[in-house]
Amino acid sequence: MLSRYHQRDFEGSIAALRRHFDLDPADLVASIGESQETNLRILDFLAGWLSDKDRFEEAAIVSEIQTSVEPGSSRFWNNLGLFRRDAGEALRDSGRPEVAEEARADFERSWKAYTKALELEPDNPAFLNDAAVILHYYLDREPERAKAMYEKAAERAAVELERKDLAPDLREIYKTALRDSKQNLEKLARGDKRQ
Repeated sequence: MLSRYHQRDFEGSIAALRRHFDLDPADLVASIGESQETNLRILDFLAGWLSDKDRFEEAAIVSEIQTSVEPGSSRFWNNLGLFRRDAGEALRDSGRPEVAEEARADFERSWKAYTKALELEPDNPAFLNDAAVILHYYLDREPERAKAMYEKAAERAAVELERKDLAPDLREIYKTALRDSKQNLEKLARGDKRQ
């Protein structure tokens, strides 16, 4: 995987990574852990590269590997939730009715990943909004829970945005979470089921 990555053979790198994961996931996690910081950065790049090509299922697998290497990272769980949502959405929107159950399974896995991210960072407004989106638009269940999560996301985003020491990238993320959670609350109240 690493030699192919350094040769800019990203397809080959991903193929080697997946093959190792399929054959011996524990050994792969241990191998990545030997130079964890560098290897996780490489996996970040590969997940982003796959996502840019709309290969969300593979990006989700890369993120799943990252959660196995560093299970205490809310960012990796959040990424896994996002890629599982995107993979399910691509299946749902494919027009192929035979994949509806597979899409639903991806949305359930997305919900589990976002739930794990929230266990690690329960007040993160972006995670709250994104998890509520899964309940509201994709799983179409627990509207009261989704409402409470949207409300908490808006409240926490407003509090965080008052901080003078908030990093610029987080400021943008929280502005988006504030705007989106308020819009999603309105849509939920109207009964809108699509984002």
